[in-house]
Amino acid sequence: MDWPTYRSFSVFDRLIRTGSWRRPVLFLVVFVALAMGSFAAAAGGKRGAWLLGGVLLAVGLVFPGAHFARYALTLKQLRTRLGLKGGSRPAYTLALGEDPGALLVRAPKQEEQRFAWKMVYGVWLRGQVIYIYVEAGKAYILPLTQIPARAEEAIAYLRGVVPAERFHA
Repeated sequence: MDWPTYRSFSVFDRLIRTGSWRRPVLFLVVFVALAMGSFAAAAGGKRGAWLLGGVLLAVGLVFPGAHFARYALTLKQLRTRLGLKGGSRPAYTLALGEDPGALLVRAPKQEEQRFAWKMVYGVWLRGQVIYIYVEAGKAYILPLTQIPARAEEAIAYLRGVVPAERFHA
C-alpha cells in the first residue's frame, strides 16, 4: 500500500461513494446566493445590507471550508498512523481465485479472512484500482498496477462472481 493509492481511495470513499461533498457545497451555494441577494439590496440603498451580505458570505465560506480542511487534516494524520509517510508497505494479499465462493484476505500477523462473494457489499473499478467493499464501511484496495499481466483477468473474474448490481465500473 502506498500513500497516493490510499489517498485516492479515501477521497472516493468519503466524498464520492457516500456523497458527503453535497451538503457542504449546497450550504455554500445557499449562503452565497443569500449574500448576493443582500448585496443587491445594498446596491438599492438598504441600510445594513452590506454587513448582512458580508456575514452571510463569510458563514457560507467558513463552514464548508472547515469541513474540507478537517477532512484534509484527518487524512494527513492517518498517513502517519498507517505508516505510509516513507513510501509503501505491505498491507494484505487478496486471493481472488483460490476459493470460488469467497474472497480470501491474508494479512501479516493475522488469521486469514474469508468473505463470501454473494455477501460482498460492492466492487468499484476506478481507473487502475479496484475497491472491494466486503461491508459498507470496510474495503480492500486492489491496485491493478500490482498485477499488470493479470489485470483484465481479475476484472473478468470479479464480474463473474460479484452480483451485477454490485459491480460498478
